[in-house]
Amino acid sequence: METLQLLALALGLASLAGVNLYLTVFLSGLSIQQGWLTLAEPYTALQVLADPVVMTVAGIFFLLEFFADKIPWVDSIWDSVHTFIRPVGAALLAVLLLGEHSQAMEIVAILLAGGTAFATHSLKATSRLLINASPEPFSNIAASLAEDGLVVGGLFLLAWNPLVGLALAVAALFVAVFLGTKVFRLLRSRGGFAWRKLTASTDAPKEETFSSEAPLDLDCILHQQITGEVRIARCLPCVSGKLPSAPSNVQGHLVATCDTPPLLFWAGKASFRFRVVPIHFQTGSHEFRKGFLFDKAIFKIPSAKKPLTLLFDRTFRAPAEHFLASLSKTKTSPLSPESPENPECGQLNETDSKE
Repeated sequence: METLQLLALALGLASLAGVNLYLTVFLSGLSIQQGWLTLAEPYTALQVLADPVVMTVAGIFFLLEFFADKIPWVDSIWDSVHTFIRPVGAALLAVLLLGEHSQAMEIVAILLAGGTAFATHSLKATSRLLINASPEPFSNIAASLAEDGLVVGGLFLLAWNPLVGLALAVAALFVAVFLGTKVFRLLRSRGGFAWRKLTASTDAPKEETFSSEAPLDLDCILHQQITGEVRIARCLPCVSGKLPSAPSNVQGHLVATCDTPPLLFWAGKASFRFRVVPIHFQTGSHEFRKGFLFDKAIFKIPSAKKPLTLLFDRTFRAPAEHFLASLSKTKTSPLSPESPENPECGQLNETDSKE
């Protein structure tokens, strides 16, 4: 039981150290020095944190972090520097706390404490990247104060019951995994947009350069998930924005069928399975916004609380505009296979091509 409590306390300190290593060390040492916390026999190894030298160094770096953590983008630079410092510091705290134990136990503690600290550090760093995307600085200050409050409250709970550390570590890991996937998709999509913008050819694609032939796996999934006959007329790569029942920042396709009027779907693979989201398109209900890194199509759906959005690579700006514009202008759908001007489904008729 004693070993479990030591390991729980080590993981609890590690999870807090991943958020703010210097505040964790400084407050722990201050509590011991001032007598606010009396160390029981198994935890006497933490007495070294009350050493004036340790407290001075931790206090100085905490003051530096206190101000750096509240300035947009400076906080992200600070976090990137501490990507290795916080996990290593947490691992050292774990080894210090365990004291004279077997080498196997020390290795386990290092791995668990370092991994837990890295998880909470990654959660903090990635959330700051998202916050820095906002135009105002007050969210950084609020987030920094909330993180400091989390460390203070976490230390209080650990002093009350060391086994709380296990709950803190498990919660941190679950939250880090949950939000980590979202941030990974965001960074991957934005990185892809940026790379294609830098490496794009100087010749802009023509309006007609969209595909009427969907990938084989996409065609099969549409036929599996949509009742009735599905004939794809047009297909254009895009990234999911805000869509119901589909995560954001997932690569997929905007698909139009041969119906009159055409039916629209977003289809893509997310969370190891394919998702098909219908877009109840109505004439005049969409907006196309041009951006620096990517373009955005906004669909105002009466039944949806918020507009649906799709993101398009800038290299597909002309095809995407032409795709949506041709749908809006269609009275007797040019996508219809029965149209005399469009005998082959998926091909533009002469009138559309001239536009």
